[in-house]
Amino acid sequence: MNKKQLTIALIVLTAFLFGLPGLMGFLAKQHIERAVYLSNLNTALDFEILNYQQNWFSSSFQIASSIEDEFEESNTDLGTYDFSLKHGPITFINNQPGVGAFYIFSNTPQKTHSQDASPLHFIAHARAGFLGNIQLNLNLNIPEQSSTHASNSTADFLPMIISVDSDSEFNQINFRLHWQGTNPKHHSNNKVKIENISLLSRLSRQDDEHWQGESILSIQDLSVPSTPIDLKNLRLKVTNSISIEESNRATNLTIEAESRVLKTPWNHWENLTLNALIQDADLNAMISLYDLIQRAYFEFDSAFDEYAQLEYMTTIQTLTPELLSDNATVKFKALSYYSTQEKQIKNITGEIFFPDLPEYMDDHLISLISQTSGDIELRTNNEKEDIRINKGKITLNNEPLDLSIFN
Repeated sequence: MNKKQLTIALIVLTAFLFGLPGLMGFLAKQHIERAVYLSNLNTALDFEILNYQQNWFSSSFQIASSIEDEFEESNTDLGTYDFSLKHGPITFINNQPGVGAFYIFSNTPQKTHSQDASPLHFIAHARAGFLGNIQLNLNLNIPEQSSTHASNSTADFLPMIISVDSDSEFNQINFRLHWQGTNPKHHSNNKVKIENISLLSRLSRQDDEHWQGESILSIQDLSVPSTPIDLKNLRLKVTNSISIEESNRATNLTIEAESRVLKTPWNHWENLTLNALIQDADLNAMISLYDLIQRAYFEFDSAFDEYAQLEYMTTIQTLTPELLSDNATVKFKALSYYSTQEKQIKNITGEIFFPDLPEYMDDHLISLISQTSGDIELRTNNEKEDIRINKGKITLNNEPLDLSIFN
């Protein structure tokens, strides 16, 4: 190669390298806007991009976040956060170099939802490669309760680590979460204890409102003595085909679970195993859970006081019929556990068929029960019992069950 050709090649290469950051900055903005759009569409969280300043080698912007309150028909502000963006082609995350289209970083909130509440601190790193892959790493410091609730503080929370891998169109998403939980030095008999919670999810987007995938939740230890709630060695696997589109009953879930201890205020089970299938549920009803989480954080003196527990029960009574009152079916392929109250091992198999209730009735638990049917086989030790449900009326071995309120 002669000097002239070398000079031309160097000029072309220099122009390419100089122009590449601007192009990557343009692509980065498209990725960010697409991610915000999908998040707003698929969750009760609402994000808005503010003050986007796009320069050649770097950009900056803010994201305002809020959570939707379905019952109040309003949004509760969660804060506005600053982000800085560096355009490729070489990026560094935690001093580790990599080839990427852009690099995004944020670690401080600009404002929060409440003056007396600790701000949500996080450090976020994201990088997009030239082939379209996107990597996000988030180190989240969970805030302590507000000063007005300080006397009810029950634990010192450790940081939560979240990572996400995705293609540029968010058609394939791998999500990983790990939380060590509460600080071991604060563990005692009367305080919340959380150890090693992890969540692994693989999602495939069929369209903007239809997802398929698999999620695995693991909890080593979760203990809330004041409730009381106690989970040990829980593993929950959900394989799903989900549609959030209204009036679209295309949500099907396969649920597999096992837990050494499962203790609630109502039951105390040990050595639990579950294999169940839920067909044609209405996932749009799950927005009730977002509302409950928002209320638990902003309104309750404690997430585990009597008022909070009453709200949990009310939400369950509303959410259950909304999820199941469109001809949904629950099939128990296997459900076995040891009941500490009855000192017996129980095994349950069978199917329950839920009705298609009119819209004005589909949030009433009694209406759902009164129209539900099913066949259940219960084995206790060496005994077998057949339970039949016909529009809320229950028979046990062909004899009416006195405990049924509809008999």
